[in-house]
Amino acid sequence: MSQHTSPPRQSAPVDRTTVRLGTGAVLQRGGGRRRTGAVAVDIVVGALLWALCYLVLVLGTSSVTDGSTGVAVAVLLGSFLAAVAVYGLFYGMRRTLGQALFGLRTVRTADGGRVGAWRGIWRMLGGALLVPLVPVLVVGLVVSASGYTVIDKPRRYAVVSTR
Repeated sequence: MSQHTSPPRQSAPVDRTTVRLGTGAVLQRGGGRRRTGAVAVDIVVGALLWALCYLVLVLGTSSVTDGSTGVAVAVLLGSFLAAVAVYGLFYGMRRTLGQALFGLRTVRTADGGRVGAWRGIWRMLGGALLVPLVPVLVVGLVVSASGYTVIDKPRRYAVVSTR
């Protein structure tokens, strides 16, 4: 009788600093310091983008300055969602400014492809809602420099080095 052996996991790490893709390719993981720097840049850029979207919506809506609380809250939430969508599209289709500056990109471990527009928006929304927990996430990011962070789905996405 033949023994049944399960196939190896597609994204089983070769070691702590590399990740094996489903295609068999092996990529170098992004280091903790570079990931931390990229996240810090992305938080600043995201806040600036939110402020820009807010200003655009305020200038286009005169009732915000008339004292209408409902419209002001709608503009604030709308600008937040617009900023998350725009930055999520950059993240999903290419890479964020922080990732570009620090030589990183996020890939699907199944095939090394891009995350995708919708998944990028959803991941940015999840990350933006966790902004109050950023100090905890940064410590976790440094501690798990070669592992997965809270917002990474294990064995589905990996942040890899492009340099």
